[in-house]
This record gives sequence, structure tokens and C-alpha cells, in this order.
Amino acid sequence: MEYDPKTFEEALKSLDRRMDNQAKYILSHRSLAAFIVKAILPAFENIPVKKIATDYLEELNKESDLIKKGPNEMNVPGESNRRFDVFFEVSLPKSDRKLWFDLEFQNSYESNVLLRAAVYAAQGITGQQTLNPESVVSAWINMDEANKRSNRIYSFLMKEYVQTDGLEGKIVITPVKNPDYQKDDGSIRLYFINVGNPNQEGFTEIFKLLYAVFNGEIKIVKKIYESHGLVLSNELEMEVNVFMTLDQARVLKGISIGLEKGITQNEEKNRKEIINALNIQKKNIQEINDFLKLTNKQPLTDEEIKKFDLKL
Repeated sequence: MEYDPKTFEEALKSLDRRMDNQAKYILSHRSLAAFIVKAILPAFENIPVKKIATDYLEELNKESDLIKKGPNEMNVPGESNRRFDVFFEVSLPKSDRKLWFDLEFQNSYESNVLLRAAVYAAQGITGQQTLNPESVVSAWINMDEANKRSNRIYSFLMKEYVQTDGLEGKIVITPVKNPDYQKDDGSIRLYFINVGNPNQEGFTEIFKLLYAVFNGEIKIVKKIYESHGLVLSNELEMEVNVFMTLDQARVLKGISIGLEKGITQNEEKNRKEIINALNIQKKNIQEINDFLKLTNKQPLTDEEIKKFDLKL
């Protein structure tokens, strides 16, 4: 088959967009959002996840687990429209005040993520169009598995925000890193929840849950939900499965691109990338060997099985 770079690139972009939209639908569930709210906001430290979901988070209706579904646009006079993944109100315990919560998903780390988070949070403030706005939290779920950043929550407080003409390139921000995120009390707070995997340090419940959700490990998700008196809805389970189908398609499409490009010039590197990609998708030894056979490659060696910690 003749390789057409443009066709493959467009196919990957389409899959990326569909995965991003699917992640938004997943994060739109109050039950899942409640775990995230509890993990980062000190006001909810002693409140059960189930109570947070039912009593403190905005809801679509009483019978639904959804907060919102679909685009959450905010139009601010003089500024560009901002489209949030999930943007909802959170009632604060023992207070008449509320805060706005912006929940964003990223499938890989981006160098400008701090600037983007600051812009989103600041727009949440200005979008309220009042002299006494509620606080805004912008929380970003990063599924990048980078060893230096994984299984950690980073927090930044906004000390200054100047927007000159509505364009991201003209925004001036002064974020201050706050290592003790459990004591954040600023009006604009930025959080980065970097999800690693079970083999890395700090794999506490919030990371275990998010890892399971975005890797399709439904049994683990159900077990965590049950431990908090929650029931995983059929809709959320279905949306997790759809996300995994898209993710697997993206990985295999990426492998196809590599093969069609002829990166077999470096056979060892190509083989390692293929095994790693399939391992991320939780493929077992037999499934990986089946794929290697289809691509006319030798089966896994004992050394590779040990190196990638592959399972039967």
C-alpha cells in the first residue's frame, strides 16, 4: 500500500479530536469529578466522595450522574470565547460562597500547559462579569506517564493576570508554585494532576482511579466506586469503553504509519516502539506475538518479556 502522509496525519488528528471529546464526556460525571474535587481541595478533606457528588456539585438533574455534557463556552466582552472541557459550580462546605471548577483533559504533556491553564482560569473570573467574582479552579488531568512528573499533583497560585488584547500570546501571568496544594486559598488556583502507572511512586487512590478510567480497567474503577458507596453507571462504563476503542485505534494507526513510512531502517528501535505501544494498551504476550507475526517479525524474546514486564 502506498504511504500518503497527509491521509494518515488527518486520520490521527480525527482520532485525537474524538478521544478528546470522549474524555470530556467521561469527566462530565459528578461521581468522577467528586473524586478529583476531594483530592485537591482542602475544604472537602473530611467529606465523603459520595456526599460531595450528591450535595456539593452542580447537576444536570436529580436522576443523572452528569454535571454537564457538551461544550462549555464562556463569552467575555473584549476577549476571545473560551471553550472549557467541563466547567461547573462547586458549593463550599459551611459557606455561602461557591467556586467555579474548570476540569481539563490532556493525553500528553504540553510545554505551554501552564499558560493555557492560567488563561482558562482567568477567563472564568472575568466571565462572571462582577466586581466580587467567585474563585476559580482550573484542574488539568495529564496522562503522560513521565517519570519525573508522574503520580503527583502540582499547584500554582495566580498572583497577577494582565490580558491586553484577548490573544493568548499577549497574556502576562505571574504564577507562583505552591508545593503545599492542600492549603491553597487564592482566587485563581491551577492544579496539574499528572497520572503515572502502578510501577511508579505515589500511586495513591486518585491516580489509581484516573489511570484505570483512561486505560479501560473497569473492574478496578468499580471496586474503587464500591469502596465509597458509589455505583458505576452504565453510561460512564460505556463511555470509558468507547474511549479505549479510540485509544487502541490511535495506537495501531500510529504503528501503521511507522511501518508504511519504512522506519524499519532502525529495526530495533521500531520493534521497541511497537512492543511498548501494545504494552500500554494492556496487550498480553500472546496478543503481542500475534501482532508481530502479522508484521512478519520474530516473537517476543524472554529478555523483552522481562524488560516490559509482560503478562501471559
